[in-house]
Amino acid sequence: ERDLPVREPAPVGEADPLTPAIARNLADVQRDAGRYEAAERLYLDALAAQVVAHGETHPNTIASHLGYGRLLLDLGRYDEAAAQIEPAFALLANAFGTTSPAITYWERVVAELEEARGAFDDAARRVERIDADLHGRVPDGHLIHGYTALDAGFVALARGDASAAAAHFARARRVFDGVQPLGHPRRI
Repeated sequence: ERDLPVREPAPVGEADPLTPAIARNLADVQRDAGRYEAAERLYLDALAAQVVAHGETHPNTIASHLGYGRLLLDLGRYDEAAAQIEPAFALLANAFGTTSPAITYWERVVAELEEARGAFDDAARRVERIDADLHGRVPDGHLIHGYTALDAGFVALARGDASAAAAHFARARRVFDGVQPLGHPRRI
């Protein structure tokens, strides 16, 4: 038996490419917690560092643009959100295609942006296409089906179709009831 040398990992510093990725993840957490000012600062810092470290087409930079766009969408700053989301999603879709599971979340955000901007028919078509594509790849009880059903329900409500919305929400409830414990926020 021989002793192997133990090396301490190098500390992650400001110049390390991992630092902006961590900042973006923290920004996501801040956004989800409703701390929008802190999230915006973190997204902008992450984006500035990632563009320098990786360029505009790197997946980490794209993810930061999308996360920041999601924050702007939450804040009702739709034109600014579109300026972040649309080009970043186009790069992501071009690199991975629109049927990649990693793309589904972000394409749902594109549909939400379309809905927010009043393009209800475009949003409905996008959600229907996502949902149809998922049925061929993901088991019916998977959580993503609940989310797409919610998306379809909100689009139907925006279009003024309460009965279609109710059907979509009922489908979402069935999915969430099947995979989440009683009292879980998704079921509520």
